[in-house]
This record gives sequence, structure tokens and C-alpha cells, in this order.
Amino acid sequence: MPSKFLDAAGLAAFYSKLKVWIAGKYATIANLDLKVDKVAGKGLSKNDFTDELKTKLDGIQAYQGATSSAAGKSGLVPSAPAADRNKFLKGDGTWSDVQTEREIVVVSEEPTAAGTASYPANTVFVLMEED
Repeated sequence: MPSKFLDAAGLAAFYSKLKVWIAGKYATIANLDLKVDKVAGKGLSKNDFTDELKTKLDGIQAYQGATSSAAGKSGLVPSAPAADRNKFLKGDGTWSDVQTEREIVVVSEEPTAAGTASYPANTVFVLMEED
């Protein structure tokens, strides 16, 4: 005749099944917080951007640097490689070193192109007028 009471093994089996059942109920309740309600006219994968903004974002082109004969065009700036992390993006769209050292030359009159030709490109001319 079957017993009306659980023995230790039966109680352990019941307790295991009860824990799984409770965990499943709590998981269902927790998942309700993640639920997304359906909105009429929208699918769950629809973008909340307006179509106009989405089209505008999709249409952004890459940055085009200026040349000696044409202006540059705005756009997405090219990413710099890790080796160029201390460089800056020039107007022509290339990465260039920042020249931190300058040669300063004091002059008494405005230098001419011919007069500056023998100096390095990073030379700064300081004009000091005589009293």
C-alpha cells in the first residue's frame, strides 16, 4: 500500500522540482520587464528615426580634402591608425606630424619669400622694429 507521506528521497525530489518551477515563474516575471509592446504601424525591427533622418545619415560621404585647385568636401573623417595617434588631420585629408619645435628668428623687416627660403619650414619670424 502506498504511503501518504514522503520519505527523505521523495522530499528531496519534490524540493528539486519545486525550485525549478519557482525559478521558471520568476524568470517569466523578470522577462515581462523586457517585453516590448507592439505599436500599430511599426514592426519590432523598425527604426525610430524618421525616414528623412535615416536617409540623411546613410548619405554621408567620406571626407574629401582640399587640393590646390578645389575646396574639400565635408564628410566622415578617416580614422587614424594607432601609429598616427599624435598626428592631426590636415585640410588636404592627410595625417601630419605636429611640429612642436620651432626655430624663432628675429628680423627687423618683413621677410621676403626669397629671404626665408634658406630657413626650415617650421621657422617663426618675429618682426622687431627699431626705435
